[in-house]
Amino acid sequence: MTDSVGSMTDAVGRTSDADGHGLMSRIADNLAGRERVTLGLPLAAAAICAAVGLGALFFNGVDAASLPAMGLLGACQLTAVATTYRRTASLDRRATLLLVLCIAATLVLFVAPEWMYGWNINGIIHHSVLSVPLLLLMSTATAAHSVRALMGASPSGRDLSLYPWLILPIALALIAYGILVGDIVASGIGGLNLNLLTTVGASAGNGYVPGFLNNILGTFLLMFMTLVIAFLPGVGAGVFMAEYPGRLAGLIDFCTQMLRAVSMFVIGAAAFGLVHLLSSWKADDLLSQLVRGSYSDSSGQTLPEHGSFLFAAVILGLLVMPVIAKLTEEGLRSVPREIREGSIALGATEGHGLRRILLPWAAPNILTGLVLAAAEANGSLAVLVFLGVIGEHGVGPLSGVTTLDYSIFEISWGPMQYTRVMEQYRLTAALVLLLLTMGLTVLAMLLQRRFATRYRGSLTSN
Repeated sequence: MTDSVGSMTDAVGRTSDADGHGLMSRIADNLAGRERVTLGLPLAAAAICAAVGLGALFFNGVDAASLPAMGLLGACQLTAVATTYRRTASLDRRATLLLVLCIAATLVLFVAPEWMYGWNINGIIHHSVLSVPLLLLMSTATAAHSVRALMGASPSGRDLSLYPWLILPIALALIAYGILVGDIVASGIGGLNLNLLTTVGASAGNGYVPGFLNNILGTFLLMFMTLVIAFLPGVGAGVFMAEYPGRLAGLIDFCTQMLRAVSMFVIGAAAFGLVHLLSSWKADDLLSQLVRGSYSDSSGQTLPEHGSFLFAAVILGLLVMPVIAKLTEEGLRSVPREIREGSIALGATEGHGLRRILLPWAAPNILTGLVLAAAEANGSLAVLVFLGVIGEHGVGPLSGVTTLDYSIFEISWGPMQYTRVMEQYRLTAALVLLLLTMGLTVLAMLLQRRFATRYRGSLTSN
């Protein structure tokens, strides 16, 4: 009987100990959860500050919330510092530094007036000039530290703490692009009509008949001719650099890098100098037509232009050739070693392996190079400034070179009769150019995916 009572007493004691241990564990977990919530408060406040900062970037009225938002961030950071000190009996130096910076930023926003002038500043500056960068920088720094405090001193915590610093410039860039694209679409879509796109712009007395047909056709023609001229030399240079290393390959690599380093304006100025050298030649001479281009007036007389499509395509081909060469080289170097060795083991010759295996594998990279080359040809204003014309005399390899981007430039700096009529269509031309570029990009992405599935998939499938 005594033994039974003792056993029951021990059992009750063990149960009480277990219950006490479970209660202490729950209390500890509850305290840890509260601490995580406290450490997460600066992260929530940082999100609010970032939202206020981005809003104040566009609307001055939102700037009224900048001081309360910065004060909230400082209060949450103070709470996190106090929680850490209570747990560790020491101050977190980074958290304390952030707290001091938050207090300093709050004081600056409090002292600064809504409108600032003087101090040799030629203008009146709004309070948001100070609040926006302070809010964005402090919110980003606080969010990064808060993420690291929540995740602990682990590799994943250190990696995740870098995300706010990476997200900030990306978000600002996307916002800037969104504003530009939105402005182009909103302002240019009103003037977009089929008649404008299918009419050849031409002088009419003292006025000008609006139209972008020749500019659109010229954009496609220049892009096509540039790719035709640059394709084979670019791919050939890439194959040589990847498959035949040596001094000659090193020289080709050096030349491609130097071509990319040369400014477009320098090459455009050199092209203009060559056109100027031929200014004394007759317009119907073959070399003059190849370089300068020409057109026939109403009386049948041949008159020179500033630069032909062929000449501009050759100049642009020199600029985009290194892009195609580098991407071709990277594509060939990415071919798995097993595929190379397998083709040789099966008796494939060097030429057969290049045609049937290596180049198909590099096809997506080559296509990417062509897309980038086409985009550079579309945005070749630095060269066309020296060679371009309005485009009212037709489109052809030996006609005066003209594109949509040059027409946009010419609307601002061209003849008075042209700018007076075409001013209202400037953003319409920009919208058409944007649509053409986006359409070509989407088409190239679809083709690139198809090539990757067709060639790389067939080479790597079992």
